[in-house]
Amino acid sequence: MKKNLITISSLLFLTTLAMPINAEQIEPIEPEMITVATGSFQMGSDIWHSNLSSKPAHNVTVQKYALAKYEVTNREFKQFIEDTSYDLENTTCSALSINDTGIAVVDISYHWPSEADFEPVSCISPKDAKAYVSWLAQQTSKPYRLVSEAEWEYAARADQISTRYYFGNDVELACEYENVGLKNGAMTDINCADNPPSKKMVGVYKANPWGFYDMVGNVFEYTADCFHIGYTGAPANSKAWLTNCDDDNSVIIRSGSFVFIEEAVTGRSVSPKGGAADMVGLRIAMDLTASDNCLQESHGCQINNSTKTFRKELDAAQILYKQTDKTAKLATKQTASFPSGE
Repeated sequence: MKKNLITISSLLFLTTLAMPINAEQIEPIEPEMITVATGSFQMGSDIWHSNLSSKPAHNVTVQKYALAKYEVTNREFKQFIEDTSYDLENTTCSALSINDTGIAVVDISYHWPSEADFEPVSCISPKDAKAYVSWLAQQTSKPYRLVSEAEWEYAARADQISTRYYFGNDVELACEYENVGLKNGAMTDINCADNPPSKKMVGVYKANPWGFYDMVGNVFEYTADCFHIGYTGAPANSKAWLTNCDDDNSVIIRSGSFVFIEEAVTGRSVSPKGGAADMVGLRIAMDLTASDNCLQESHGCQINNSTKTFRKELDAAQILYKQTDKTAKLATKQTASFPSGE
């Protein structure tokens, strides 16, 4: 059966080198996590997609876990690279954009690392993402991991089960809530003003009702699940689905990106295990027990100095970005209100 999904293609496959471990301990930057309570929801949709990828809708019970408020940034990932001398699986990656005719153009000259500290890391493979998460878990002695697809959708929908997106059914509103591209999954114009589309600093658009940012745009996010064409036979719990894979060499990615927005938050895409693209990154999850809820400094948790500094600088950068963006939009509006001279 043909995969009717947005597939990241034309990616390079290079030999992966071993990851040396730096003997000197560092203070790793830890993500700001939000607790997601135990619950249940209907995953997928039988009405919002023309293909089989998100069907059938099915009930899933979700166990309590924590999910990062933001996507992993370049600075966080850079700390891992510097500490371990890890060699990325690919030295280049695919950069996709939309040209005047609405066609995705591949440019494999784009490569990581990016100098934009607070933009989401991208141009990494699933193996690279797992290596980063394993390093963070080892450094902190905390059960950080990749998010499962069910956990991702549960947090992204945030109890908004009757609409395509957490902000409603109108895809035009995506421009206000998310950093999304010019087209949605159905190739329909949504006419966001930020053209050409590009990655943005995490957290500068609006959060969903549960406090998560960039859940529909900025970059797609790797999940721990392997590729299945649809949900027939999917588990009823929220653990990653790793059995009876339709393609052992591909993984599920969720969200949307600065290039594409899915037809609904239930939309699914796929990426090759050895691939890397500038519109795919990751968001971190963590196991929680009933007694383990120490995630925020305000709750008496100990936050290391590297994390405190990172969060303080990110907060300041977000404020400056929003002020600058607001000023620019006001200037554009004022210019448009005056007729041009003869």
